[in-house]
Amino acid sequence: MSFMDEHVLERISAMEYALSAATKRLDSLIETVERVAANNFIDHTMIETLTESLESAGINLANLEEDWRKRVDSRLVENEEIDRLGERVERIIEFYRGSNRKQFTMWMERAYEQLVSDRPAEGLSSLRAGLENDQANYELGMLVAEVHFQARDFAAAAECLTRVLEIKPDYFEATLLMGLLQRRHGNLNEAEQLLEASVRLKEDSPSAHATLGSLFLERGNRRQALAHLNKALELSPAHRRILCSGRSTIRTGVIGGRSIT
Repeated sequence: MSFMDEHVLERISAMEYALSAATKRLDSLIETVERVAANNFIDHTMIETLTESLESAGINLANLEEDWRKRVDSRLVENEEIDRLGERVERIIEFYRGSNRKQFTMWMERAYEQLVSDRPAEGLSSLRAGLENDQANYELGMLVAEVHFQARDFAAAAECLTRVLEIKPDYFEATLLMGLLQRRHGNLNEAEQLLEASVRLKEDSPSAHATLGSLFLERGNRRQALAHLNKALELSPAHRRILCSGRSTIRTGVIGGRSIT
């Protein structure tokens, strides 16, 4: 057998091995898909059976399946938020520029566990310990500001955002949230400047356009309000239900000053 023949046989053997491995992976994927489909069918059937059984006993459960689906959707959103928080914590750790990365990492990992366990006060304590160790970490400062904002401690949130924007003036999320805070406090001129800046920083943000549009509406500037609200609709169909429900009142200037995010 020539050297070329041996080489060809080796290539064929390698291709056969690769094909076999790919086939096994495909079979595994098909098995997983079938298992998920079967589980979904079983869950759906269980809900139908439970509904029929309880209704036969005189209990009206017409909305049971709808409520179940809403809860499933809520859990999916919650899991997505947990994943995003994990990604943010990883970025915060990567951004660390201090001298004790090990301790800082421990604080951040502890904060993550506390926040996903719905213990925001403890999580905030861990985040603040890390921020004291790395005050230039604007990603961490932004997360601390958001936790304060969710806890309705708006003064502390504004303090954190001020420091974040001193370090990184073009931080879109910090600019938008500071604009919301200024509007909440009734500082409409400052709010308008910040929200206009947020739109310049991220022209494709439906939240920035919607919030700026609603502020213009509050200030009686209907032309600019409609321009930004329509832009928000173009960028995100999710805003359509919120904005279109008030379109008739937009024309009469009756809508209040709540932010649309």
